[in-house]
Amino acid sequence: MSNVSSKAREHFQSAQLLFQNNCYRDSVSRAYYAMYTAVEDYVGLSTTGTWNHRGIRRVFAAQLISEGVDRPTARDFGKRIFEGLNARLAADYRRQSISQDIATQTLADAQAVITWIERR
Repeated sequence: MSNVSSKAREHFQSAQLLFQNNCYRDSVSRAYYAMYTAVEDYVGLSTTGTWNHRGIRRVFAAQLISEGVDRPTARDFGKRIFEGLNARLAADYRRQSISQDIATQTLADAQAVITWIERR
């Protein structure tokens, strides 16, 4: 059984379709939320029912380490999520354009996080 919900998968599929249609800003946003949702699926809901963006990243890294994942790998996933969040914030709230390179990297990071969680 997969550790990744249909919601996370749908976010990722949307990100891919948006990317294919050169909608990089929205692709980045959906790719980040694919990561966020997959991580939330993995760590479970917070005691308040929702996670803030920094909190979920910290809990995810701590959970990985507690499960025996080496620190560099846990840090790498934390970095991918952090960079995805920064790209998403730029995409959603700043006027600057989002390059194809940023969208490509955010999609790759989302794919890596989701694939890793699916294999757990």
